[in-house]
Amino acid sequence: MRREVSLGEAIGRTLEGYAFSHYWQAVLTFSGGAFATLGVVQKENEDSFNMLGEEELDALHFNDRELVRLGILSFEELGILDREARLQREEAEEHRERNEYERLKLKYDNK
Repeated sequence: MRREVSLGEAIGRTLEGYAFSHYWQAVLTFSGGAFATLGVVQKENEDSFNMLGEEELDALHFNDRELVRLGILSFEELGILDREARLQREEAEEHRERNEYERLKLKYDNK
């Protein structure tokens, strides 16, 4: 699998591929097993993009097949990331529900 580098580290390498995420990122792959991630914004009513700067890859917002095709992650690694993100969402929801329960309990038990 490829390793994430800064654009500065990619200087002199050959661009091998690219992909756009669903949420404002582009990933560029380079020779030597490297890739860089950019924040991008599509210009209104145009097919071009403005680069916002370098970012860390947010793999869950890319098409899985694109990341596998580019050699950035495997389907197995994407599955692990997806499970971890789902667990974090479930834990956050449980925490939110517990806080709401405690708030309502205080409100109605004191009447």
